[in-house]
Amino acid sequence: MFQLNEQKISSAVKEYKVIDRFKNIKIAPDNYDFILEGAQKALSENIEILPLSLYRKYDTEGDRGKFEKPEFKRRRDLLYLAFAEIIDGKKGKYLEKIMDLLWAICEETTWVLPAHNDTKYDSHIPHEFGEEFDWVDIFAAADGACVSVVYYLLKDEFESEIKEYFNARIEFELNRRIIAPFISDFYKYHSWKGLDNWYVNNWNPWIVSNALTVALLTVKDLETRRLVVKKAIEYLNHYFEYTFDDGACIEGASYFEKSNCCVYDIFELLFYLSEGEINLLSDPYLKKLIEYLPNMYADNGYYFTMSDYTKTTSKISAQTIKFLKRANKTLESEKISKFLSKLNCDTKKSGALSELDYTACFRTLLNQTEDICLDEYESGELPSSYMESVEIMTARDGNFVCFFKAGNNHEPHGHNDVGQFTVYYKGKPLFIDPGVERYNAKSFTSERGWCYSSNYHNTPTLNGHEQESGFQGDFNIRYGSSEVAADFDNYKLSLELKNAYIEDSGIVSATRSMRLNKGKITVEDNFEFEKEGEYIFNLVTLAQPNVNGNSVEFDLDGEKIVCDFTEGYNVQSEKIALTDEKLAKMWESDCIYRTRISTFKREGKFIFTV
Repeated sequence: MFQLNEQKISSAVKEYKVIDRFKNIKIAPDNYDFILEGAQKALSENIEILPLSLYRKYDTEGDRGKFEKPEFKRRRDLLYLAFAEIIDGKKGKYLEKIMDLLWAICEETTWVLPAHNDTKYDSHIPHEFGEEFDWVDIFAAADGACVSVVYYLLKDEFESEIKEYFNARIEFELNRRIIAPFISDFYKYHSWKGLDNWYVNNWNPWIVSNALTVALLTVKDLETRRLVVKKAIEYLNHYFEYTFDDGACIEGASYFEKSNCCVYDIFELLFYLSEGEINLLSDPYLKKLIEYLPNMYADNGYYFTMSDYTKTTSKISAQTIKFLKRANKTLESEKISKFLSKLNCDTKKSGALSELDYTACFRTLLNQTEDICLDEYESGELPSSYMESVEIMTARDGNFVCFFKAGNNHEPHGHNDVGQFTVYYKGKPLFIDPGVERYNAKSFTSERGWCYSSNYHNTPTLNGHEQESGFQGDFNIRYGSSEVAADFDNYKLSLELKNAYIEDSGIVSATRSMRLNKGKITVEDNFEFEKEGEYIFNLVTLAQPNVNGNSVEFDLDGEKIVCDFTEGYNVQSEKIALTDEKLAKMWESDCIYRTRISTFKREGKFIFTV
């Protein structure tokens, strides 16, 4: 298990001083038009108010977006304006609006999102006021880092405009909202710190990286700087207790930027806080963390969907491309290099600041300090991979790229998907994981939507039961796979499925093997019930199925893909409307399809081939 030395690292922290590399950042001229366009738009728009009634929409309607959209916009506009102020020849053009936005953000009762503000009182209204601040969520920490970056870049200009009090207000709010609760021993509602054996996920490195950003750029007292770092390492070591030596991100590719990348950010921040004395940027473990994303790459801009993944059809952000290019100068990973060549993306044209990710503002800042847009990488095929820690295999053979999953149904942000297989053919989605709807009040409850269910993944329905999530009455036993066997040489993953279903399901045994061999995919299920029952093979696709006897055909942009299966089974297909805007945008479609191949017997063998 990877661990860091709290005392050694914290004692290496140096005094606060201006860091010229950040203060005098050079933004590529190719991005000027994009930044200035965004800044001009922000300049012409009013700052939207954030009333209590809007904050309460999550509580009263279960809607997160009505408050989050204008709240997030304040932060993004702030970054556009700040970078525009740096590159625009007319100094001071954006300064008043920047200061108005900063003041508005400081005036917000809380930086904690409504969906996360349920930790202290039985109420979903902001409860932080006066000197009382004891709660930091992921977005409060991100806000702190965003404000810190803008303050650091323009504090001299702010001081010239309004002496003393403006900058003092920003420093006060950063300490009250971020630094004080971060270093406090009061942690009853800070489960992300990992204290008292709390389980931690991406919140931990995401918050730690942003708190360290605040410390690096704004905290002037040396002992406080060292204490922030000491606490950061303590919390991060708890996170490492739940991570894996092979670098797997158990929450899927969409959380790569908020977990694995944040660990890299933390190591960079420690480098600057210690003026280079602490240099962990070439550590082999860090290399494995960043190689996770290439492992999850399907093709043609697609990534394998697992857990709450929401970017399946989106090209990776220009910010992350720049991050990978910058990080690989130290990591020197052949896998990352091949991945970057596969992306076939010119960051000059796509706009290096096209995302302006304020939730990882230190990373966004560093991405602008090096001219890496023209870096070239040798082309080459990505290798297949098996990550034993989370029991996932990515197999690449000919025109097919497959993702096979065992695992369990109590993974953070996880779905009920033990035995899931996902397939892309020539860069096109063939068999899919539907993804996740836009978060709402039910997303993390037992009432969560259909897209979490195993009945809407490529997993079997056994004896009338779908898979369960959570624990089987014992915190050491999760609903999940067992007897997992990976034959990586033959790209085959086998597992026992019965423990993913309730204990009294009447399932004696249900094994599944998934294999990609010489351009042929084979999924084989063997099942046995205590008495006669129904077996259903579920298949979710973006393309419409055409069933003909014991075969089903799909049209992928004019190319026919024929799948054969065991004779004697009934087949039904249905269209599933994508009424959720997020899912419809993700698949660029208003529907997907589910094919259900079934039989009613006590035991049997089902083979599906492509």
